[in-house]
Amino acid sequence: MLLALPALMASCGPKEYHINGIVNEQLDSTSVYLLNDKNEKIDSCIVTNGTFTFTGLTEDQMVASV
Repeated sequence: MLLALPALMASCGPKEYHINGIVNEQLDSTSVYLLNDKNEKIDSCIVTNGTFTFTGLTEDQMVASV
C-alpha cells in the first residue's frame, strides 16, 4: 500500500489543456476569450490565419465557453 501513495500524489496538481478552433479568416488579429461559467475571462488568444489555440493549466475540471 505504501508504494501506491507516491503514484496517487503524482497524479494530483495542475493539468494542461489545449483548445483549438477554426473561424473565418476575416477575424484574423481578433482576440478570442475563454470564459468560465460566471462569464469571467480565464484565458485569451489572437486569431491567426483563421485559427486560435488556448493552452494553459487548470487545477480542476470546469465548464467554459469561447
